[in-house]
Amino acid sequence: MTEQPLHLLIVDDEESIRMPLADHLRINYHYSVDTARDGQDALQLVDKSQGRYDVALIDQVLEGSISGLELLRELKTKYPEIQ
Repeated sequence: MTEQPLHLLIVDDEESIRMPLADHLRINYHYSVDTARDGQDALQLVDKSQGRYDVALIDQVLEGSISGLELLRELKTKYPEIQ
């Protein structure tokens, strides 16, 4: 039986950090990776996927109406299985 790769969500408002990190994790570790540029985008992705992410990597300081810490709290409340 083949193990499914981890499904990660990277949330960072800086594309120069978000995209190279996502590419590195896809290429070198074969992880399934989605990205979001802010908390609102991240919540939409997670809700749409019904919480199917294993890990969320969240920048603490995000532009927009939701900070990284607020996003983390909301994700842990709605989807406690996400690490």
